[in-house]
Amino acid sequence: MNYTIIEAKNFIEDFDKRDITISFIIVSGKGASILLHSLLDSHPEILTFPKIISFYNDFKLFGSVLPKEKEFLNIFFSKGSIAKEWHNNNSESLDLQLPLIKGYLLEILPNIELNRKNFILAFYFVYAKVFSIDLEKIKCLVIHNHYIKPNPNLSKHDLKKSLNSFFDLE
Repeated sequence: MNYTIIEAKNFIEDFDKRDITISFIIVSGKGASILLHSLLDSHPEILTFPKIISFYNDFKLFGSVLPKEKEFLNIFFSKGSIAKEWHNNNSESLDLQLPLIKGYLLEILPNIELNRKNFILAFYFVYAKVFSIDLEKIKCLVIHNHYIKPNPNLSKHDLKKSLNSFFDLE
C-alpha cells in the first residue's frame, strides 16, 4: 500500500488548493438517496464512502471528544452512525477493512490539526488508500448524510452556509 502520514498531511493541508468540490446528499430518509448514492459512487471522479455516515449527527453527539483522537475514533466506530447496521450496504469487503481504516486514522490524526473538516478529509483519504482509489482523479467528495433536520424556514443559501460552518468548510 502506498500510504504515508506525509501523503495524508499534504492531502489535508493542500485540500483547498485542489480542484475538488465537497458536496452533500442531505435527506431525511426514504428519499431514494441510496440509489443516487450508488450512481454517484460508480463515477470515477467522485469519491463517496459506500455507507451512509451521519457525520453531522456524530459530531453533534461526540464532538466534545474530537480533539482526543483515540477516544473519538473508539466512539465513532462503536456507537456512531458507521456502526449502525441499517446504514450498511452489506459490503463484506468494506466491513473487513473498517479496522484497517480505523488503524490508519489513529496514525494520521495526531499529526494534523484536528477539526471536523480535517477528520472527514482524513477519513476519505484513508478509505481511498485502503481501496486503491486514485485521489488525483477525484473531482468531487460526496458526504451522504441522513437525519439533518434543519429549520424548514432556512433558505438553500442559509442551509449551505450553516453546513459549511458546521463542518469547518468556510
